[in-house]
Amino acid sequence: MVDEIQPLRIGMVAGEPSGDTLGAGLLAALHKKIPRLQSEGIGGPKMQAQRLKSLAPMEALSVGGLSQVLYRLPKILTIRRQVKRHFLKNPPDVFIGIDAPDFNLPLEQALRQNGIKTVHYVSPTVWAWRPKRIDTVKKAADCVLLIFPFEVPLYKRHQIPHVFIGHPLADEISPGKETNSDPFRSKVIALLPGSRDQEVKRLTPLFLQTARWCLNKKPPLTFVLPTVCPSHTALIKSLIDAFDPTLPITLMEGESKKALQKADLVLTASGTATLECLLFRKPMVVAYCIDSFSYFLLKNLVKAPYCAMPNLLANKLLVPEYIQKNAVPEEMGGKMLELLQNSISENKLFLEFEKIHRVLRQNANEKAAEAVLGLVGFGVGVTYIGTEGR
Repeated sequence: MVDEIQPLRIGMVAGEPSGDTLGAGLLAALHKKIPRLQSEGIGGPKMQAQRLKSLAPMEALSVGGLSQVLYRLPKILTIRRQVKRHFLKNPPDVFIGIDAPDFNLPLEQALRQNGIKTVHYVSPTVWAWRPKRIDTVKKAADCVLLIFPFEVPLYKRHQIPHVFIGHPLADEISPGKETNSDPFRSKVIALLPGSRDQEVKRLTPLFLQTARWCLNKKPPLTFVLPTVCPSHTALIKSLIDAFDPTLPITLMEGESKKALQKADLVLTASGTATLECLLFRKPMVVAYCIDSFSYFLLKNLVKAPYCAMPNLLANKLLVPEYIQKNAVPEEMGGKMLELLQNSISENKLFLEFEKIHRVLRQNANEKAAEAVLGLVGFGVGVTYIGTEGR
């Protein structure tokens, strides 16, 4: 524990639930070292539970797809101006932008130019598209906290101070095969259509159609669908009722880990959920669907060979991906039924997942806290890589 005369003041901004989870873990680790820590900015319920004073609702920043971003851009820019003015008037010892690069990087750059130390937590996907953003990162951040190992060579090459911390989810879940012991029970499929409202509205009907297709081909199956909060539950329930209220789907509010433990297979949106499936050793089918306007603009810009995180981490196709028009019930459903029956393939998959899990298991919250404290002069022993020429 650090003995400080003045409390350390931290500014933080997270833009969506995954960032809220990362921020809460970092705050918890920091509070253990600096009990009088003060934090404010933008965060969700998990960060607020760690005593973050939120200056604006996180939901205002949680948007998906270019068309939705354009629609809400005036409100987002207003919030950023307000947060910037607040921190310039009341400078924190360090500002930490958690993901949300289009919001956080310009904010970090402005604060850094005014003498405030800045950390960016989670690299933008510069390895997938808009690679020139790496120059913006270099101007904006005194240190970048990297959660994936394949990002390290890029940051070394650009001489940007960084620390590979691994992923907190890999620390929460112990390595080892998750199994369901009763071979005679009906198979359980988890449906994970995302957390953002627009993503949920787009993917849930598709996932329900796929569930119905599977039931018609191979009963008995049961389905679980974890939800984030009451409003998320209400939205998904309304979509299920509109499609077919008799589908055997159990909603599990706030119990995503329990849902994954119960599942034999997962149908999931791309994103952090695919990493959770990997860590729980679950075979998965991944759907990537965005609005047509966004896809039209992005399809020639994205350079990454895959959309699912397990495939990106392995640098090969470990799990099947269905993108845009290829994401149809009969294609995804057929692959799901095949995976449910293919135990040899599953065993090979478990071994691949195990290797990735151990690489990501780095005690991430503790490493992140040490990096932040080292940057502002609290503690020792933190090595920032790629600092030459800064």
